[in-house]
Amino acid sequence: MILIIDRFFTSNIMLYTVYKPREDRFGGFINSQGELIVEPIYNLVGHFSEDRCGVEKDERRTGRYQGYIDSTGQEIIPMKKVKYTSNFS
Repeated sequence: MILIIDRFFTSNIMLYTVYKPREDRFGGFINSQGELIVEPIYNLVGHFSEDRCGVEKDERRTGRYQGYIDSTGQEIIPMKKVKYTSNFS
């Protein structure tokens, strides 16, 4: 089961934020046909702007990492360990 939270347009493609409902929620993206575009592997996903989206992974043993992906799921700004997190802007 996948829970759809939000929808938005990027690069003329409508993408939906999806979460796997589990103990730990993981976010990813599907397109308007329901095809998985970005696997739900991120603890936090932002909104796309100019085909970029801020994402965060919380690796319990090694810390939190933030980076940016494009609408295909490719990392365009590599994940980097951060000490403190805040909203993407």
